[in-house]
Amino acid sequence: MVTAPDRRRHEVEYRRVEPGRDVARVSVQCLETAGMQTEVHVAYLFVGLSEVGNRGIAAMSPEACDEKMRRRRGWIEKLIPGAPP
Repeated sequence: MVTAPDRRRHEVEYRRVEPGRDVARVSVQCLETAGMQTEVHVAYLFVGLSEVGNRGIAAMSPEACDEKMRRRRGWIEKLIPGAPP
């Protein structure tokens, strides 16, 4: 659910719910860089809804997040060959 769109500033905030696990607030800010590139800043805030959700949040180490991003990057590259890293 989008809760704070700001088109002028190229920002959006939304909520994501995984029933029985957690609720997340995701903030995204896009900044124009040189040429046809965009720098994106993303911030997450999680609240566990159960012990399972709390354990999942506790397991979110920098290394685990890096691995998740590598997996996602692989999916994107399969869908969009030549996509920038």
